[in-house]
Amino acid sequence: ALARVEGVVDGEALIRLLSEKESPWKRAALHAIERQAVADHLAGDLQGKVRPALEKAHKRGRDDRVRAAALRALVALDPGGSVQLVLAALDDSAPPVRAAALGLGASLERLVAALDDDHLAVRVAAVNALADSQSAPAARALSAHLEGEVSLRVQWRIVDQLQALSGLAHRRDPRPWQAWSADRAQDWHPEKRKDSGSASRDDQSAAFAGLPILSERITFLIDLSGSMWKPGANGQTRKAVVDVQLRQCLEKLPENTRFNLIPYTAVPIPWKDKLQPATKRNTAKALKWFESRKDQGTGDFWEAFLLALEDPAVDTLIMLGDGAPSGGVRFHFGLLPGLIEREARDRGVAVDSILVTNLRMAKDAWGAVGERTGGRMVTADL
Repeated sequence: ALARVEGVVDGEALIRLLSEKESPWKRAALHAIERQAVADHLAGDLQGKVRPALEKAHKRGRDDRVRAAALRALVALDPGGSVQLVLAALDDSAPPVRAAALGLGASLERLVAALDDDHLAVRVAAVNALADSQSAPAARALSAHLEGEVSLRVQWRIVDQLQALSGLAHRRDPRPWQAWSADRAQDWHPEKRKDSGSASRDDQSAAFAGLPILSERITFLIDLSGSMWKPGANGQTRKAVVDVQLRQCLEKLPENTRFNLIPYTAVPIPWKDKLQPATKRNTAKALKWFESRKDQGTGDFWEAFLLALEDPAVDTLIMLGDGAPSGGVRFHFGLLPGLIEREARDRGVAVDSILVTNLRMAKDAWGAVGERTGGRMVTADL
């Protein structure tokens, strides 16, 4: 609430939360400072008390995500005075800190070098920052990296960004992108950036209820709250239709794909505690397990989302449901995009969504989730 209130917020009160033991409190306080500093609504002794507290959290914090959040807050509070901290953070041992630094003013050379980082979040941050620069050298760097990127999801993220910069519809073949970017003059900038996040996919890739599967490291989050159990005109429930759609999807996944299922009601119900290879045996076991689920209750998406993020191998989360969380403490449409972005950005995870509703508020909220995390949103009639 303090991150979003339209009015003066006491920064000295917020930094007191940095003494809490639990890192979610600290990250929430730092997020509030970041947002209100950008809005120029932060009050108190900003240089004498708030800034030193932020520097301490960044330099001495034990939690890497707290350190990354503190760096973002420092730059929001004092951009000019934080340059050296950002430069140092580019070489930090913690991936979330390096990822944060890349989005806070890194040079083109450092962004290009970060494309070869071992960690997903760092590469995603580099791709996003290069695309945001909207320059010919950045377009050439993205086109060149497309061929060697090991993550299928990051390949598609690069394609989305190049499509947005160029207005072209090429896919993952790097050659047309390299030819296009080579033709750009050194001082080229796009006249108008197009919307990214098209529904393009390779012809042979799997799909789930109309959503292209653009990853080889996926967790499916499937809402089993009340709306999924209502029978339709033909007597079938949405759950029965999802059973069929999930079977068609999983049986077409390449065996080099790794996946997990986390249906959820008031609590998440994971199939496994980490991603599993999409072998015929595993997909058959997963489908039998999911099709047998009879769980009902309110839908707490947030806890299922946090549980899915605990697996360090996942790079894509796919939510299927009506998009309206009905359980837990995180259920407000207007707040979900910002909260999901805050949690996903340190991991570089994309959040796709399949909405089984045409409710405008739901479509707006989950469309924003896709825009902020590099994901896609489609609607499905079940």
